Amino acid sequence: MANAYQNITGNTAKQVHGIRKNINLNCIKLCNTHNSDAVVLNLYITYTTRDRSSDSRISVGDDGNWDELATVTTTYYILKNVHIPKGVTLVLDNKDLSFDTSKYKLYIKLDQSDSAVDVIVDTEIIQKNKSTSRRNSASGGSGSGGY
Repeated sequence: MANAYQNITGNTAKQVHGIRKNINLNCIKLCNTHNSDAVVLNLYITYTTRDRSSDSRISVGDDGNWDELATVTTTYYILKNVHIPKGVTLVLDNKDLSFDTSKYKLYIKLDQSDSAVDVIVDTEIIQKNKSTSRRNSASGGSGSGGY
């Protein structure tokens, strides 16, 4: 298993590190590290597509280049307005984190500018061969072809 570590502060949405294509999320640990206050957080995934309804690429734009398609981002919440008391760690397991990591991005947003959360993402790489799918830990656990 591989872990990614991240300190998140402030109230700007940040993409969670360590989430890549061809991985399974085993769990995410969210620890409120603020000295005195609870933190309120949102954890969500986003999916971005091109808006084909406004496809104007059939002609060249005014600048001589093909017009670009507008993007549409859809948000799906895993957690919304969840209060975590100071010093408490919230652990989400793989059942809570079931989404296609090749299509979606995971974000966290805290409520206050002085909020602080440590994030630990525990993942495993999905290895695929021609006939079957095989899971193997990123640290080269059991099975052939470890890293």
